[in-house]
Amino acid sequence: MYFRFRRDRLRVVAVEPFTGGRTVQAFYSTCLTVTPVQILTWYVRRWSIEQAFQESKTHLGFEEP
Repeated sequence: MYFRFRRDRLRVVAVEPFTGGRTVQAFYSTCLTVTPVQILTWYVRRWSIEQAFQESKTHLGFEEP
C-alpha cells in the first residue's frame, strides 16, 4: 500500500492483533524497496532502544524523556 505525503511516498504496514484487545497499528517507511516484514523488524529493534532511553532518563530524574 502506498500513500502520497507531500513529495515522499510511504510504505504502510497495518497490523491487527488476533487477541489481547489491542487496536490496529500502522507502521510506515519511506524506503519502498523493503518488505513489510523488514519494516516491522526495524520497528521492533528500534523499540528496545527507545525503551532504554526512556528508562535511563527516568532513572536520572528527567521529567520528560
